[in-house]
Amino acid sequence: MDTDIYLVIFFVALLQSIFGVGVLLVGTPILMLMGYPYFEVLSLTLPTSFFISLIQVGKFYKYIYRNLLKKALLFTIPTIPAGMVLAFYLGNSVGILMGFFLILTTYNFVVEFILPTDAGNKRVSMTLIFMGIIHGATNLGGGILPSVVNQKCELKQQKLATTAAIYLTFQVIQIIFIFFRHYPVDVSRSTICVMVGLSAYILFGKYLFKLIRVEQYKGHLRIFIRMVALLLVSVKLYNFIT
Repeated sequence: MDTDIYLVIFFVALLQSIFGVGVLLVGTPILMLMGYPYFEVLSLTLPTSFFISLIQVGKFYKYIYRNLLKKALLFTIPTIPAGMVLAFYLGNSVGILMGFFLILTTYNFVVEFILPTDAGNKRVSMTLIFMGIIHGATNLGGGILPSVVNQKCELKQQKLATTAAIYLTFQVIQIIFIFFRHYPVDVSRSTICVMVGLSAYILFGKYLFKLIRVEQYKGHLRIFIRMVALLLVSVKLYNFIT
């Protein structure tokens, strides 16, 4: 039984309903912490995240900041596949890299160092390149993406729409890469994950987005992600040493 997987997918789908990211950003390290290998986790989280992002883009497409979306396309189309190739060669070390990166990005001063609030176009472009490599290698580009979007967007709907649109392009690139590299995919489990994630979004998530003031929950989400990351690093380092 894969009840544990579906419970995780349900929870992280609710997060993505509110923040525009979550299934990949939070679901990937949790499932790896539970013992599932990276590319198997990718086959479970990626389709779910894709369909939720697709619905969000369809609903809020008028709010998308298109200039930022175009820039994201330009700089991440080549870098995400490069990151996925890197992940293949890193093997079990992906979990360690993932954990350390997650820990760092939960601290505001680290994110502000990567992308200062007064960053110019060149710095934003460099951040997008870095984000593409990180997302391909660890599935965690969503750790920096909200900071990039927040610099350009003010309205809650615009932030969600732009984040979801850029995230959707990430996922399309990853799906194309997996297709051409012929990575094994468990279609039945992936389909159930999609159904569970969409149920979470349709029944609860879209209403939570209307009710919740996102700013109130960012701090709690950071603490939760930090705890997951610390556990992931500890477990992976223990497995690596032993």
